[in-house]
Amino acid sequence: MEESAPLEVEFDEQNEEVEEQSKDYLGKIIAVIVILLVAVAAYFAINYYLEIKYSKLRVVVKDFSGKELDNSQVIVSNEFGFLEKRMGNATYEFELESGKYTIIVRSPGYKEKRLQIKLTQDRELKVVLEKEAFLRIKSIEMPAELICPSLAYGTITIENLSDKEEQASVSFDGFSGLQLSLVPKTVLVPGQQQAVATIEIKCSKVSSEKEVSGYVSIGGLQDKNYLKIKLLPMPEIYFEKELSVELDANESAEQSIVFQNKAGFKVKGMLLRIESVKEKNSKIELSNVLSFDKETEQLEKKLSFEPNGVERVTLYIKAPKTNKDTELIGKLALEAPFYPKAQEISITINVKGVAEDG
Repeated sequence: MEESAPLEVEFDEQNEEVEEQSKDYLGKIIAVIVILLVAVAAYFAINYYLEIKYSKLRVVVKDFSGKELDNSQVIVSNEFGFLEKRMGNATYEFELESGKYTIIVRSPGYKEKRLQIKLTQDRELKVVLEKEAFLRIKSIEMPAELICPSLAYGTITIENLSDKEEQASVSFDGFSGLQLSLVPKTVLVPGQQQAVATIEIKCSKVSSEKEVSGYVSIGGLQDKNYLKIKLLPMPEIYFEKELSVELDANESAEQSIVFQNKAGFKVKGMLLRIESVKEKNSKIELSNVLSFDKETEQLEKKLSFEPNGVERVTLYIKAPKTNKDTELIGKLALEAPFYPKAQEISITINVKGVAEDG
C-alpha cells in the first residue's frame, strides 16, 4: 500500500492542471463574448446617432378670416416623452428629430385643435382655429325660387348662447350666379337672446332654369347650413298697355285686364297698382274713379300667374258726375322684382256729360 502513493499525487496534479486550463479557456470565451457584445452595441449606437435627422417645423396660427392670432400657445410632444411649449406669438419654429408628433394649438376664445403629424423634412403647418361656438344659426328664411335679374331678401335668425353680447358676421360660400350679403354687415346679438338680420340677394341674368347651392355660416365657425335656390329666367308677361272705355256721367262699368304668362313656371310677387286718374285738359286729379273692388277703394292688387297661364283682373270704373264731356286718363303700374322699372298701363275714360235739370 505504501508503494502506490506517488501515483495518487500525480493524478491530483493532472486534475488541477486540467481545471486551470478549463477555467482559462472559459475566461477567454467570456471575454470574447463581452467584446462582441460591446462591438455590436457600439455598431448600433454609432449607426443610430449617425442616422438621426433633424427637421424644422414652422407653425402659423390664424383664425377663420386669415388673421394671425398672436395670443396663442403651441405644444409639441411625441410618444417618447419629448415635450416643448411655446406661447405669445402667431408663428413658431421648432427643430425636431424626424418622427411622429402631436401638435396642440390653443388661443383664448377659440376651440383647441389637436393634430398628428409625421415629420420627415422641413415643414410649415398652418393651423386655423375656430371660434368658440357661442353663436349659432337658428333658422334661415330664403326664397326657394328667384327670377333673374332681380333683387330679393331673406332673413337669418342668430342665437347667442353666452351671457355677454356678441357681434356676428355671416359668410356665404358657393351660390354661383348669386350675390348674397348681410344687411347691415354685422349684427349685435345680446347675451342669451336672438337677433334677426336681413340677407340681400342679387342675381344676374340667366338664360334658362338652373339650381344653385351653397353654405351659410357665422364668420369664424365651421358649422355650415346648406341651401338651394332655383334661378329662373325673365318671364314674358303679355298684357294690353292701353285700354279705353266710354261712360255716361255717374255711370259704373267693369273692365278686364288680361295677363298671359308665357313662362313654363309660376310667376309670383307681382303688384298691380292704380297710381292716378287725371282730367286730360286740366290735369286735375280725381279719386274714387278706379278700384280693384266694387264696394271699396282698393288701389293695389297682388298677382301671381300659373305656368303658361292666363289671368284676368277686373277693374271697376265709376265716372264722375259732370255736365260736360270729359276725357280722363288713368295710370296703372305693374311692379315685379325682375322689372328694372314698373310697367305702365293707361286707360282712357271718355265721360259723356249729363245736362242738369232746369
